[in-house]
Amino acid sequence: MYFKKFRVQVSLVIVILIVYLPTFLDGKVLYWGTTTLQFIPWMKFAIERITAGEFPLWNAWNGFGSPLMANYQSAIFYPLNWILIIFYKLSGITGLAYGFTWLYLLHVMLAAIGMSLFLKQLKMTELSQLLGGFMWVFSGYIISRISFISMVWSFTWISWILYAILKIRENYDRVNWRVTLLLACFVTMQLLSGHAQTSLYTLVLGGIFLIFPILKPIRKMFNSLLAFSIAILIALGLAAIQLIPTLEYLLQSQRSNEIGYEYAANFSFWPWRIITLFFGNFLGNPGLNRFFGGGTFWEDQIYHGVFAVLLIVVLLISLTRLSKKEFSQRNRYLVLLAMIAVLSFLLALGKNFVLFPFLYNHTTALRLFQAPSRFLLFFSLALTIFTAFAFDYWQFRQFNIRKTGLIGAVGLAVLVAGLFSEPFMGKLAAEIRISIIYSAGLILLFCVMTILKSLAVRQNEHWVSISFLIVFMIDLLLINFPYGQFIHSDYFKANQTFNPEVERNQLFYLDQDAEEFLKFNRYFRFDRFQLLDDPENMFPKYVPNTNLLGENIRYVNNFDPFVPRYFDQFMKWLKTLNKAERNTILQFFGVSTILELDTDSETGLQAIDFKPLEIVQWYSCEVEIPSDETLPAILYNISTNPEKRCIFLIGDAFNTNVNHQFTTNLNGITSIFYKDGYWRINYDSSQEGWLEIRQTWYPGWKAQLENGQKLAIERTDFLFQGIKLPPGSHTLEVKYEPISFKLGWVITITTILLIIIFLATNKFSIRIRKRYEKGLYE
Repeated sequence: MYFKKFRVQVSLVIVILIVYLPTFLDGKVLYWGTTTLQFIPWMKFAIERITAGEFPLWNAWNGFGSPLMANYQSAIFYPLNWILIIFYKLSGITGLAYGFTWLYLLHVMLAAIGMSLFLKQLKMTELSQLLGGFMWVFSGYIISRISFISMVWSFTWISWILYAILKIRENYDRVNWRVTLLLACFVTMQLLSGHAQTSLYTLVLGGIFLIFPILKPIRKMFNSLLAFSIAILIALGLAAIQLIPTLEYLLQSQRSNEIGYEYAANFSFWPWRIITLFFGNFLGNPGLNRFFGGGTFWEDQIYHGVFAVLLIVVLLISLTRLSKKEFSQRNRYLVLLAMIAVLSFLLALGKNFVLFPFLYNHTTALRLFQAPSRFLLFFSLALTIFTAFAFDYWQFRQFNIRKTGLIGAVGLAVLVAGLFSEPFMGKLAAEIRISIIYSAGLILLFCVMTILKSLAVRQNEHWVSISFLIVFMIDLLLINFPYGQFIHSDYFKANQTFNPEVERNQLFYLDQDAEEFLKFNRYFRFDRFQLLDDPENMFPKYVPNTNLLGENIRYVNNFDPFVPRYFDQFMKWLKTLNKAERNTILQFFGVSTILELDTDSETGLQAIDFKPLEIVQWYSCEVEIPSDETLPAILYNISTNPEKRCIFLIGDAFNTNVNHQFTTNLNGITSIFYKDGYWRINYDSSQEGWLEIRQTWYPGWKAQLENGQKLAIERTDFLFQGIKLPPGSHTLEVKYEPISFKLGWVITITTILLIIIFLATNKFSIRIRKRYEKGLYE
C-alpha cells in the first residue's frame, strides 16, 4: 500500500540511480569549473574552522582578506552541506569531492520528487508525474549547470515550494498552519542554499502560482496570501543568520549599487540557439566534442526533448479549437504557462531584444543580477508542466491515423535525406547533419507510437505510453547528460597545490590577464570540457581559490562573486598600470611573488620574486587625502621617497599633519601573532603612531589594548586597516566580530524558539479542545 502510494517517487529515484551510478561507481566526481575553483576550496576552509571550534567568518588567504561566511554562495548554514564534514574527515579533499558528487545526486532526486508531487497536486496521471519529474532535472536548464553547486542546491527547492503553494491554495477559507510551516521550511532551505537569483525568481514564481489562474474572487484568497506572507517572514527569520551578514557584504561589495548594464546583460541568450530547442546538438556539445555556437553552452541550453515539443504543439492545436465555455481549470493553467514561457524567453534574450533593456532602465530588480539567460528557469518550468499536461492529453486521445502518418512520412524523408546527404554537405559540421537526422528519427518514432496507441486495444495502450516515456527519457539523457563534468577522483589525490614549507609565508599575485587565460583557456574552456592534457598536468594549481586546498597560501587574487568594494577598485586600478608600476605597488603592499603567463613553462607561468614589506607597518605621521586620489599618491610617494612616507587617511580634501619623526619597517613592533580573524600585536613606542595591517578594511573588525581601551579602525591607504596607537608598551588585539552575524544569530534563534512555543501551545490547545468536546458530548 505504501509503495503504491509513492511508486512514482520511488521509480524516479531508481531511474536517477541507474543513470548516475555507473559514473559514480567508476570513481568519478564533479570537478569542472567553479566546483574546483570555488565550492570545494570554500567548504574545505570552512570545515577546518568549524572542526577547530571556530565560525568561518573571515578568509585571510584571498584578496587581502574577505568575509567567508557572509559569502552567500559558500552556503555554510545550509543543513545538507553539513554532511560534507563527514566526507572531508574521512578522506580530505578527495572525500569532499565525493561528498559534493553524492549530494548532487541527492538534490537531483529531491528536485524530481518535488516536481512529481507538484504535478500530482495538479491531478496529473502517474505517468505524467514520472515524465515531469524526470524532465525537470534532465532538461537543459539545470543539468548543464551542475558545476554551479549553489544553483543546483537552490533549484532543488523550487518544485517543493510550488507544491506547498498549491496546498495553500486549497485552504483559501483558513490559514493551514501545518502547510504554512512546511512552505516556510522549504523557503528556508532555498534561502540557505546559496543562490540569491534563483531564490528571488522562485518567490516570483510562487506569487504567480498563488494568485493565478484566478479561480475565486480575490477577497476569498486573503487567507492564502496571508499564509504565504507568514511563511516568507518565518523563512527570513530562520535564515537571518546567513542573510544579514550577506546583506552587509552586499552593501560593502562592488555590487552595492547597480551592477551596470553591460555586466547585467552579460550571458544574454544567443537568438540562434533557439534551433537547439528541437535539434539538440546542432551547434555541438562541449562535453562530447566542441561547442561552436555563440553565447555560452550552459547558459543557453534549452533542449527539453523532441517529444516534448511535439506534445506541446499537439496540445496547443487542440486548445485553439475550444470554445470559451469549454475552458476548464486545467486549460487556464495552460494559458498561464504559455504566457510565462513566452515572456521569460523574451527576457532571456537580454540585450538581443528590446524588453530587457527597457525594464532595466525603468525598474531596479534587473539591476541586481547578471545573466538574463537565467530567466530560462521560468521557461523550463513552464515547458515541463506543459509537457506533463500534454502527455496526459496524448494518453487519452485518439488521433487521426492518416494525418499522423503524413507527418511521420515527412520525418522519414528528412531522415533518409540526412543519411545519404553526407557527400553533398561539403564543409558543413557533422554535428549539424547528425542532429537533423536524430530529430527526424524522433519525429518518425513519435508518429509511429501515436499510431500504435490509437490502434491498440485499451489494455495495451498503457504499454505504448510506457514505451513512449522510456524513449522520451533516453532522448533527454543522450543529449543533456553532463558529459565532461566528471573526472576520476585521482585528479584531486595527485595534485597538491603548493609546497607549504617554501611558500606558506609568501603572498602571491597572479597577473589578472594570466588568471583569465588559465581559467578559461587552459583548464576550463567554454568550447570543450575535455582536458587538453593528462589530468595530472591539468590541475589549476596556481589559480584562485585553489590556494585554499592543501596548506592555505595567501593570494591577492580572489575569485568570488562578491569582493569588498575598495579591493575591487584597487584590482581594476592595478590593471591600468604598466608592469614596473604594478610591481612597485605590489611589493610595497607585501607581495613576495608575481606570477605571469609563460606558455613555454610546464605550469604556464613564470615567477617574479621580491623582498616585500611586512604585512604590518608602523607610521609616525598621517596625510588626509580624497579616496580617488589615494592610490596614485601612494605610487608617487613610494616611487620618489619610499623610506619616508606617511599613512594616507581617507578624507574629503587634501590635509597634512606631519611630525617629521619618520619611522621605518616595523619600528616599534616587537611581536605579531595572527590566526584567521584575530591579531595580537605587541609594540613599544615612545610616541603615538599609526599601525597599518595590510588587510582589507571591512566593518566588524574591532581593536582593543590590554587595558580595555577600544581604538577606532580607519580605512587607510585606500583599502587597508589603520589604527592610531598611544605611546608606551602595549598589547593590541584586533578581532573580527561582526554585529551582523550576532544580530542574524539572535533573530534565527528567536524565530526557532517562537516556532517551538507556537507548536507546543497549538498542540496543547488541540488537546484541551478535544477533551472539552468529549465532555460536552458525553
